[in-house]
Amino acid sequence: AVATIGVSLPSVAAMLAAVGFLNRYYKTAAVRSVLSGLRPAVVALILGAGAIIAHQSVRGISGYLLIAASVAASKVLKIHPVVIILLSGAAGILIYR
Repeated sequence: AVATIGVSLPSVAAMLAAVGFLNRYYKTAAVRSVLSGLRPAVVALILGAGAIIAHQSVRGISGYLLIAASVAASKVLKIHPVVIILLSGAAGILIYR
């Protein structure tokens, strides 16, 4: 328990400080400009991580079809992510057995 607190406390403290700063200065032009610049970078980092995971994890055309089906289920059909994860797991059992 002490180790968990020791590992988690610095992150929690940093987040609380950041939230306090953003709440106070969010409406200023400088903070809005910084956030506008950070958003595309964060999206790029997430996409980069996704590409690495896909490259290491996807096996064959069926894997890419599962990716496409999952994206379509999420964005077009508005299916909840938990349902998509469960259905993808079931599809994995059927496909990769």
